[in-house]
Amino acid sequence: MKTFAIKFLKKCGLLPAEEQPLELPVPVMKNTLAVHEETMVVTGAIVSELTQTFGDNKNSAESYQMAFISIEVSCDGMSCKLYEHEDFIPCTGYQHQLWLMNIRKSICEPLETFMTNVALCDAGGGRP
Repeated sequence: MKTFAIKFLKKCGLLPAEEQPLELPVPVMKNTLAVHEETMVVTGAIVSELTQTFGDNKNSAESYQMAFISIEVSCDGMSCKLYEHEDFIPCTGYQHQLWLMNIRKSICEPLETFMTNVALCDAGGGRP
């Protein structure tokens, strides 16, 4: 098992920046199919964390929150910044779902590349 550490850095409005770590155990990946499957699992965990942080299911009116978000993943001494952006984040309705889908699209490719490098490092015994 490998442990992938995901670090969320969130700064909302005038509040101080908040760092939130998330550690996910991931089985050793032996082929590209396994890398792709585990990438989807890790992506789902990231989207779930963002939904929990910025989703507002109690409010029926449209709401937005100004925030800076940075997402970084690391494993075995390697790290990769997946996302870094400051914007008005939709917290309700269809716009919130679109925002989550766009983040998912933007982090999936660099995450899969990173996880492939980790798998190659395991197979080859060193950093690629």
